[in-house]
Parts: sequence; structure tokens; C-alpha cells
Amino acid sequence: MVEKTYIAKIKGKLEMKEFKILESGVRIENKKTAPAKVKIKKYDKATKTTIVKLTIHEGTYHQVKKMFETVGHEVIKLKREVFAGFTVDGLKPGEYRRLTVKEVKVLYAMYKGWVICCL
Repeated sequence: MVEKTYIAKIKGKLEMKEFKILESGVRIENKKTAPAKVKIKKYDKATKTTIVKLTIHEGTYHQVKKMFETVGHEVIKLKREVFAGFTVDGLKPGEYRRLTVKEVKVLYAMYKGWVICCL
């Protein structure tokens, strides 16, 4: 499974109980997600929002949004920062870069020849 790291801005304050639920896995559409790594980056009292770093190994449709909804928080903004060790460092929203030959080889080895359509 491929590790994906997201930065999410959510409404409200993520409480410890909710934090633990995300870490142990939540039930979405009758399936339990794998445990996630969760780190609270910042809580803004003025806007009543929390910035959370969430790392998952799955990647179902809108999984991160659904995970936060399950614990009672709406995702306001979501950004995937890491996919399989590749980061978006130095890229602005909407920008992209070509992979190096070495990076393509790493992905190819990781997926054992599967066709990779997008990151």
C-alpha cells in the first residue's frame, strides 16, 4: 500500500477522542479504514478551525473528507503533500513537474509494472 499524507483544514477543534478514533480507523460505508497517523498542527481560536496532518495507506474516493465527517468535522481545505514518498515541495497549486528517470523506476518497482495514471 502507498502512503499518502494530507494537510486538512477542518471546522472546529479536533478533540482527543476524535483523534483516537481517526488513529484506530473509522467506519465509512460499512468498511473500516486502516489506522491513520494523525498530527494536529494548529488550532485557530479566532476562526475555530484546526489544521491536521493525516497519513493514510488507502485512498478510496473522498476518504479523508469522509473520515473527518465521521468524527463530526467538515473539511474546508485539503491538500495532498506526499504520495509514495514524492512531495509537492516547491510547486504552487496546479503546477506539476516531470519525474526523473530514477523516480519512475522507483514507482515501477513499487507497483511491479502496473500502469500508473496519476499521482
